[in-house]
Amino acid sequence: MVYLLVCQQVYMELRVPSLEFIKTTVAENTTNTDLTDVFSSKYKNYLLVVKVRDMDGSVKMNLLDASNSVIATSTYDYAYEEQDNNGSTQTKSQDSTGGQIGQCSTDDSDTSDSIVTIYSPNEANHTGWTFQQVSWYTKFRARVGYGVETSDTQCKGVRVVCNAAPVEITMTVFGIKDEQ
Repeated sequence: MVYLLVCQQVYMELRVPSLEFIKTTVAENTTNTDLTDVFSSKYKNYLLVVKVRDMDGSVKMNLLDASNSVIATSTYDYAYEEQDNNGSTQTKSQDSTGGQIGQCSTDDSDTSDSIVTIYSPNEANHTGWTFQQVSWYTKFRARVGYGVETSDTQCKGVRVVCNAAPVEITMTVFGIKDEQ
């Protein structure tokens, strides 16, 4: 609940006219959660805000097709650069079954916070995304990256998948209005 109030407060303080709230969900004690029917022809691009708490491992994203079924085929390519107190590393993956957008550890106060911009999910072509993420995973880490889902499928929603059951997954989607 606090997370939702913070999102709303930031939105109201910034008065960002180009974002429109679409949907949010909070799930507890699960390894994945979906936001269905959030992508439509009303917006070309979307902003996804993801917060995962108390989970050891990676946070990935899958898109949902026009029937809200998970696209979990090996059609995801992604890359990111990670910065921590030891320096930076670069990671890339091709033909993956999901796009990594975060990581966190088992300490109950740890979180993985990701901001993901999803490009043209409602069109039947490649769907791309960029992301920024910060977390604590044995040390402070920050990541920036991008990815693409290549099945040329019209998408209606998104799933966040964790490789272990976290205490809480919160997802919020905003439509990005075209400023023309």
